[in-house]
Amino acid sequence: MDETQLDAGTTWEESMVSVIARWTESFAEDATAAQRSLREAVEHAGGPLCEPVAGSGEVEVCFVWFGQATTVSLSCQLLGSVPAPMTRLDADDQPVWMLATQAPPGTTIPYQFVIDDPLHGVPVEALMRMLADDERSYFEAVAEQQRRKVADPANPRSIAPQTALMTGDDPRTVPPERWESVLDLAPGRPTAAATSRTESTRNFRLRSEALDNDRRVVVRSTASAQESSGRWLLVALDGDLFDGPWGLLDAVHERSAHGELPPIDSVAIYNASLAARATEMIGRDEMATMLADELPGWLRDRRITVPGPARTIVAGVSATGLAAAHTAFQRPDVYGNVLSCSGGFTAGPAEESGTWYGLGSSSEPEWLTRRVATEPPSPVRFWLDVGLLEHTPMPQTPGLSILAANRHLRTVLRARGYDVTLHQFPGGHDLVHWQHTVLDGVQHLTTSKHHPAETG
Repeated sequence: MDETQLDAGTTWEESMVSVIARWTESFAEDATAAQRSLREAVEHAGGPLCEPVAGSGEVEVCFVWFGQATTVSLSCQLLGSVPAPMTRLDADDQPVWMLATQAPPGTTIPYQFVIDDPLHGVPVEALMRMLADDERSYFEAVAEQQRRKVADPANPRSIAPQTALMTGDDPRTVPPERWESVLDLAPGRPTAAATSRTESTRNFRLRSEALDNDRRVVVRSTASAQESSGRWLLVALDGDLFDGPWGLLDAVHERSAHGELPPIDSVAIYNASLAARATEMIGRDEMATMLADELPGWLRDRRITVPGPARTIVAGVSATGLAAAHTAFQRPDVYGNVLSCSGGFTAGPAEESGTWYGLGSSSEPEWLTRRVATEPPSPVRFWLDVGLLEHTPMPQTPGLSILAANRHLRTVLRARGYDVTLHQFPGGHDLVHWQHTVLDGVQHLTTSKHHPAETG
């Protein structure tokens, strides 16, 4: 049964229906034999069944889950922002659930199966309204959904779930059967988490008067054969991610220790709380004050080198990518380099930060980009990266996606004379690629010559 060959005039959507229909016919003819054949195929593939689609350059991906349930959904950005319902194939007392879609070549992206999802069928717009109107109920529902997510037992490649941070869990304590499986259509690259720690590590608490709260701070320092070339400082927001089990900073320090990067001190700034992150990280001047006025003196008091702005990087992911860019734009006398992974540049004005993502009823999105377009340029270099699958418009900004917002910021920065690199990767809003792009960004900012570039 060749599922990659399409008849003339057959649309992709029709071909996907045909895949499910053909398996349905096989199960109707002999459920036991069909299930045995399907299990063997999934085990041999090590997860989803993948085949190139003739004439399109795309890859057909068929996800399969075996087991009893009322509903099974697939959580994967290939299918959008909310879990997509899977089709049940009856097989007596051992049902099979399937979902087929297409993926661009080279895609690497996490996925999970959601068993009896309490938010089954709830559109993303309704979820955003719930978050804005009743934050507690939203996070309770999301926490229950996370507890019902499972890894693909046939797939040996997985990572600790980033979503655990949304529910206050420690990703390191989540059992492996609830990790995120990884669909890898570009195998061969080692994960950043495979590195080992080679630097000294110190834990602190930082009190911020500007933000009126305190948070955990983890400082790492790497000795390097290139010590004479000058030490760099990497200030990483979302320390929960950068200092988590995914190895983002581990890889940076390992490269530094081996002399492939200059000597680096990293400062992982944890979030005071998830709720605080939602309001602090979308352009608040208080956050810039903490990072540019309070933090440098705090570091010097602990004998941690604070170099000039040319060797200082402020980094962030998603909303904290926006915070990093805003801080450097506000205070180029402290931060001369920005590293942003899938930056949330769709956000509205900072004065509406009390509303979800700064978008009130009358505000416009892309607040920072509009500011960059009208104010005098600063001596700041930018590394921006974004996934090609981050093309779905945000619910708060119809027609505007994270991908489009990053591309627009790149264009405006370049027009204003900034040194900016935009790296676009075949993936989504997740750590599978950020494991690599953080290292790529640090490599570029610390070793490359100052000139605009674009990759991906």
